[in-house]
Amino acid sequence: MRTKQIKFTGHIPEACYILDNVAMADPSVKLVTPRIVKRGELGYWQTDWVWNKEHAKELLNEKNSGLGVSPEMASKMEGWSMFGWPKQETEVA
Repeated sequence: MRTKQIKFTGHIPEACYILDNVAMADPSVKLVTPRIVKRGELGYWQTDWVWNKEHAKELLNEKNSGLGVSPEMASKMEGWSMFGWPKQETEVA
């Protein structure tokens, strides 16, 4: 059986912030709690912050920008935290 290699060239930041996509899509939800994804770890860490959903994406991008993480990289890191991280020694230059 062949497995698909995860291809990624570049630096993976140590951590980034993400939002709960289900809560963001639910019109009845007014407040959201950001989560932290850490490089190489499956799952996420819950923060104790509570943000108004109206401004959550702006705050998220501000926090990630301070860490040097683009929205695209945060999205990749969120996926990797659920489905597996690239093996740095063989797949990340």
